[in-house]
Amino acid sequence: MKWNIVFLLSLFGIGMGIASLFGLTEKIEIYEWILIALLSAYFLSKQTTHKVFLHGVYSGIAMGILFAVIQISFFGMYLENNPSALPAFRLAIGDFNPQLFVLLLSPVVGGVYGLVIGGLSVAAGKFHIPK
Repeated sequence: MKWNIVFLLSLFGIGMGIASLFGLTEKIEIYEWILIALLSAYFLSKQTTHKVFLHGVYSGIAMGILFAVIQISFFGMYLENNPSALPAFRLAIGDFNPQLFVLLLSPVVGGVYGLVIGGLSVAAGKFHIPK
C-alpha cells in the first residue's frame, strides 16, 4: 500500500469540510464529491499498480472521517452558514444528537464513497498504464 497517496487524497475531505463550514457546498456538494471521486480515481490509476481498489476504499473512508471531524469540531459555525442543515437533521434523526450522528455515520458513508472511488480507479486503470 502507498499510504502517502491515501493521505494526500484524504486531504480532499479536509478541504470539503472547511468549505462546508462556510456554506460553500450547500447546494452543489454532490457535484463536488463526484468531481473529487473522478480526480481521485484518475490519480490512483496513474500512481498505483497493485491494490488500486483498496487504495480507493481507504482514501474514501479517510475523506469521510476527516470531513466529519471538521464539521463536528466547528458544528456551530457549520449550522450558522448552512441554515437548512439543522431542520434536515431534526427531520432525519429527531432528538438524536446531530454531531454524534455525523460521527457514527462518517465511516459508513466514507466506506461507500471509497467503494465508488475504488471501482472508478480500477476502471480508469483499464485505459492507461500506471507509472
